[in-house]
Amino acid sequence: MAEHLHRHSTVKKITLFYLFILPVICCFGQDHYWSQQYGGHAILMGGTAVVGKTDNSALYYNPGAMGFIDSARITATSFVYGFEFTRLKNGSGTGRDLKSLRVNVIPQLLAGGINIKKVPRLKFILGTFTRGRTNTRYIQENEGFYNAIPGSPGDERYQARVEFFSGSIEQWAGFGLAYRINQNWSVGAASFGAYTHMEVRSTQNNNADALNGSVPYTASVNEYNSMILNQISQVFKVGVSAHFKHVQLGAALTTPGIKVWGQGKLEKTLEVHNLNIMATDSTIAAQQHDSYLIADIQRNLKTNYHIPLSASLGIKLVYPAFSLALSAEYFMGSKNHIILQGADRAVVRPTSFYGGDTVPGFLKLQTSISAVINAGFGAEVRVTPTVNALFGARTDFSNQAEYLPNNFMLNIPSAKSPRWDYLYLSTGFSYKLPLHNLTVGFDYGIGFARNKKQIFNTSEPDQQNYLRGQLKDNMRTSVHRLNFILSYTYFFTKKESQHGPISFIRELQRTKKAKKQKDAVKKK
Repeated sequence: MAEHLHRHSTVKKITLFYLFILPVICCFGQDHYWSQQYGGHAILMGGTAVVGKTDNSALYYNPGAMGFIDSARITATSFVYGFEFTRLKNGSGTGRDLKSLRVNVIPQLLAGGINIKKVPRLKFILGTFTRGRTNTRYIQENEGFYNAIPGSPGDERYQARVEFFSGSIEQWAGFGLAYRINQNWSVGAASFGAYTHMEVRSTQNNNADALNGSVPYTASVNEYNSMILNQISQVFKVGVSAHFKHVQLGAALTTPGIKVWGQGKLEKTLEVHNLNIMATDSTIAAQQHDSYLIADIQRNLKTNYHIPLSASLGIKLVYPAFSLALSAEYFMGSKNHIILQGADRAVVRPTSFYGGDTVPGFLKLQTSISAVINAGFGAEVRVTPTVNALFGARTDFSNQAEYLPNNFMLNIPSAKSPRWDYLYLSTGFSYKLPLHNLTVGFDYGIGFARNKKQIFNTSEPDQQNYLRGQLKDNMRTSVHRLNFILSYTYFFTKKESQHGPISFIRELQRTKKAKKQKDAVKKK
């Protein structure tokens, strides 16, 4: 009986230990769905291509719209040169800001389409595109004198260094088929293989020089957390598109991702040295001993990354001088979704003090994803017979997904990673020739913070909080993103196929020559 009570007490202490030192690890893997669009025209038109843009971006937005592509074959490429600046004021403590500047060159869309001669109404497209990409890194250091350890006389010399890195990429590749039912209606479907990679690292190193009577010592808390995930999923899309004289309609459905293969790694370490040299310094059960270690690393874990179901709708008004488009897309949410989970084998060391009991859920990542509705508006205005001006606006709301070690069973709120919503404004132009289409423009996004919770607090260190401060709601977020869009499309025909994309120059020369001849005739 005494042994049972002792073991129960030990478990309780470990639970308290877990309660107070649960580390933070977060990721921005698929925090946003609409930041990246595909094809220059779709980007600059506010992501409204579900209504039916007759180029290869239809493979992603609405496979049904592929049925209205008239050319025998079409290839499209688009590139985005992106800059994103993030500043989290007070993000690692009052007066301690976190900053990140990211520069990306992303080959967004590479695709080619073929008409099937024996079935003219059937269209086929192959393509690959980058659906999501993030690369964020925050580093901050702090050094000064703080009253971090109450039992030590005066202020202690304190040093802290925090680092957070989050990187992810999601690449889709697949094919689509569309059938044009009649002059007005077309249906289609697409199948994609999706590869997702995420990597997250979070580090906190805190130390303070203190005195035990007249004897100097250094207390330190070092924490390292990392997560790596690789997964291949299967995704399907179905869509329908309708074209009438002045109205175009579109609807598409994306099925939830089906995992084909996935492996991940979790690693966590917490080292505490000399934190409670004097037993009266702290009343926390986990700090009854001045030094301890808890660590584990597990590889080849099964993953369960979630690509959600989504549904989109759109309408477009088309006139000779201009067109207007509206669209919206709904992304389904999920609750308490386990992404990675390791075996419960981590123990608090030295085991002679803590009885060798395992820490439950030490390596477990569980998240909830909020449902999201994004909307876009686009306008295209004819400037000349070959040049159209493009304008767009779209929202990109965060799904607020958190990738944190699970602590829901303890009913303890975790620190929240910074979240923001985007509003994008875009403008540019498209230059059209019979066989070529060049689109150039800019896409600007401004972020609006969803919460003000700090990531770290190194400006108010406290021994009972493991030489760090309580996270406050005083963080201010400033986010700006600017993308330069360049998109080129070439339409193959039998007559011009021998020249390929190089014929753009020749076609441009012919167009100018024809215009001069036309002007000369008018003058006569």
